[in-house]
Amino acid sequence: MKSKHWYDYLWIVSLSYLILGFFNILFAWLGLLCFFIPLIIAVTQGSKGYCNRYCGRGQLFGLLGGRFGLSRNTIHHHMSKLLAARLVTCTVDGNRVYYTVDQASVSALLDRQRELLLSAAPPPKKGGK
Repeated sequence: MKSKHWYDYLWIVSLSYLILGFFNILFAWLGLLCFFIPLIIAVTQGSKGYCNRYCGRGQLFGLLGGRFGLSRNTIHHHMSKLLAARLVTCTVDGNRVYYTVDQASVSALLDRQRELLLSAAPPPKKGGK
C-alpha cells in the first residue's frame, strides 16, 4: 500500500474554504491564496508541479468521484450544469480542466434565495399568541 504524504490531504483545505466562504468572506481569502500559489509556482519553476501533485480541488473531485462511485463523465456533466448557471468558471490547460467557484455569482444566488425565503415566511405574531 502506498504511504500517504501531507499533500494527499490538501483536499480538506479546498473543502474548508469552499464551505466556510459561504459563512464569512474572510475565508474566501484562503481560496484566493490557494489560487495564487499555483501561479507563483508555475512562474518560478516553469512547471505544473503544483497542479500535478498538490492541487486540493483535483484531489477533492477524485475523492468524491471514488467515494460515490461517480465517473469522470458524471462529474463533468454536473460541472457543466454549474458552468451554465455561471456558479463556477473553468480554465482549460492542455487536457485538464480546472473549475473555480464564482463567488460573486454564488453570493448573489444566496442573497436572492434569502430574500425569497424571508418574503415567503409569515410575519411574526405580536403578543406571543
